[in-house]
Amino acid sequence: VDIDPMTWNLSISALEAKLRLHKKEGKPLPKVLVTVHFAGQPTEQERIWALAQEFGLRVLEDASHAIGAKYKNNFIGKTDSIVFFIKDSLLEMYNDPIIWNNNNQISSDTIQFKLIDDKVDQMNLIRNSFIISQDTLGNFNQIKGRNMKADFYDNDFLKSIEVSGNGETIYFGLNEETNSIIGLNYIVCSDLKLNFNENEIENIIFYRNPKAKMIPPHEIKETDLYLKSFNWRDDETPNIQDVVFYFRKKIYLRND
Repeated sequence: VDIDPMTWNLSISALEAKLRLHKKEGKPLPKVLVTVHFAGQPTEQERIWALAQEFGLRVLEDASHAIGAKYKNNFIGKTDSIVFFIKDSLLEMYNDPIIWNNNNQISSDTIQFKLIDDKVDQMNLIRNSFIISQDTLGNFNQIKGRNMKADFYDNDFLKSIEVSGNGETIYFGLNEETNSIIGLNYIVCSDLKLNFNENEIENIIFYRNPKAKMIPPHEIKETDLYLKSFNWRDDETPNIQDVVFYFRKKIYLRND
């Protein structure tokens, strides 16, 4: 099947036409569809999955060229490996995955997305989970734990985060009228749940042995600002223009 000249990805229309022709003529159908997200441009996976279900095929996604790809405009990320389980509508990223969602940086050993009606309904972070967001004053709010489960509103803003095991949080209380810091909240709790409103923490529910302290602004030290393993990777955020330019140069200018 040829490519779509506008995206250089697999032509879904050509694929569908060939599958239907082979079925009509009684010719053997493929067992696996291999799709490549090329130059930061994701293939139309909803159509691919629909065809796979209709014709009983497995789907293998090659995301090695997917740097810069976005899902539903509010998620951008990169990973070494990715797999999609059609039956469970589960997208799994592993080997140093990282996601940027609105103003949140999300990382863990493995990231799983549960999709419902082509929307991200739930995200599971498995092992070494870490979420960082930067507030309007440049401070870094942080959530850390062994495993996390995040739920989202329809606009892809965070709705809640449940931390399971080794929970730690740092977040800054701000005075919006004076544009200043009220204090730094540091919390250690094995299991906890954070509820959000407009992507901001609304309240926190503690489940096991919480230890918390509020550090006033004049007592905040450099060592208080970051949880262990903090790593702000904003400079790694993929830029679609850079990615497309890189791959097209590699193709057209092979001898350079």
